[in-house]
Amino acid sequence: MTEGIPQRELAAWDELVRCYKKYVLAHQAFFQSSLNRVAVIRKALHSKDRAVAVGMARYLTPEEHMALFDEWAYWASSQGCIPAVRNYILSLPREWVMERIEQAVEPYLVDGTEEDFRRYLELYYALDRGLTDKLARRALEHSDEAIQEAGRDFLYKLEKE
Repeated sequence: MTEGIPQRELAAWDELVRCYKKYVLAHQAFFQSSLNRVAVIRKALHSKDRAVAVGMARYLTPEEHMALFDEWAYWASSQGCIPAVRNYILSLPREWVMERIEQAVEPYLVDGTEEDFRRYLELYYALDRGLTDKLARRALEHSDEAIQEAGRDFLYKLEKE
């Protein structure tokens, strides 16, 4: 079966298998233990290991995601995290999220950039049209023309529905 495959490729495959098996054991140990995964993930989100933390968070329970909700609100406008974090927020009970989302996001809108407004408008659009309308209208009142444009874009999107 290995005939015709150069030794270099076989060695690379063997290394991949070895590392994967080690990963599986570490993953099992982390998720089967009584570790405070929320605290570990929260700390890792603010380190060089952020990508690992965001990726591993997909294995957390809904309760653990609820405990990390403030983090997910923060990272919902951060490049590299947006799809996963948005999915974590959207996977939570809608009513629970709706009771908390505006308060969680508000600190990041106070001095937010156009990019922040757009990312939060996208999240709000996935959550609730009324919430989207409210933030889009707020964006229209902003002194930054780019943020106003983001508001106009989302109001137009809402009108087209």
